[in-house]
Amino acid sequence: MNVQITDEERDLLRNVLEGRLTELRGEIHHAQVADFKQQLLHREQMLKKLIAKFQNES
Repeated sequence: MNVQITDEERDLLRNVLEGRLTELRGEIHHAQVADFKQQLLHREQMLKKLIAKFQNES
């Protein structure tokens, strides 16, 4: 899927994703249920991949 966005929109999305990644790391640290922690870790990896895609487009 291709989405056309402006540079400003791209930067905003990257910043939002990076902010969410920071928040998610705190959630992971405090997660006590193993299954839930694994879900959060998976989400963290997905966010990292998305952020990398935006950085590659810069």
